[in-house]
Amino acid sequence: MVMAGALKPGSSEYPRYSRVAPSLYGDDYLLELCGWSDFASFGLTPRSRLLAICAEPNLGASDVITDILLRVPLPGAKVFRRSLLGHDPDSAAAALVRLARSVSKAPSPAVVAIDDIPSSDEPDALRQAKALRRMWEAGALVVFSLPPEAGQLLSFLPECSVVSSRGLLIQS
Repeated sequence: MVMAGALKPGSSEYPRYSRVAPSLYGDDYLLELCGWSDFASFGLTPRSRLLAICAEPNLGASDVITDILLRVPLPGAKVFRRSLLGHDPDSAAAALVRLARSVSKAPSPAVVAIDDIPSSDEPDALRQAKALRRMWEAGALVVFSLPPEAGQLLSFLPECSVVSSRGLLIQS
C-alpha cells in the first residue's frame, strides 16, 4: 500500500482503506493505548510520531499497527509498510537503513509501519535505532513492533512512546 503524492484525495484513483474483518480494537481502546486524544493527534508532537509496540508474538501488534493506519488521517501520505519477520539482525538493520534512505527522500508526509523488528546485539540495535530516528527526523510518522527480547533497541530511542504486552491484553 503505497500512495504517491500525484494522487489527489477524492479522485477515483485515490486508494480507499477498508477492512474485510471488523477491527479487534475500538477507537477508545486504541486512543488510550497510544496515549492520544484523537487519531488526528498522531504526529502532532515529536513523541507521538514514533511509537513502538513491544509485545510477545501473537498478541496482535500487527493488527494494532493496521488499525492505526486505517484510522490515522493519511491524505496525500506515502505509506511504507514492511515486515522483518524471519530477518536476522544484520539483514534487518540493513533493510531499515535502506528504508530510512527511501523515507528521507519521500515527499512529506510519510507514514512508516514496520512489523517484527528482531532482537539484535548492541551494534545492530544501534544501527536499527539510527535508521528509525532518521525516518522520525525526516518528519515521518513511524510505528513499529518488536518482541520484548529486542527491547535493547528502545534504550537507544528515548523519544519513542512504547506500548507493552500488558497494554495489548483486552480486558473481558
